[in-house]
Amino acid sequence: KLKSLYSIYDFLWILLGDFNIVFHANEKFGGIKIPHNKLDRVNKFLLESGLIEPVISGNKYTWKSGLAKNIHCKLDRILYNKDFS
Repeated sequence: KLKSLYSIYDFLWILLGDFNIVFHANEKFGGIKIPHNKLDRVNKFLLESGLIEPVISGNKYTWKSGLAKNIHCKLDRILYNKDFS
């Protein structure tokens, strides 16, 4: 849905929050590996929409599982388009 909106509205875009998916395999530690087709799909969307993720310092992972499992992921992020910068 975002892709269709992006093609209609040509102005500043900033998206932030929990995307509930990792964008790259190295953004997840532990648990089952993310299938490459899911990673390819999300990265294709980023490329086609022109969204950029700034480099952010601090913790690499923004979410971790409960105490029983040792899974860490980067799910929270900020994305913006070239018009924002």
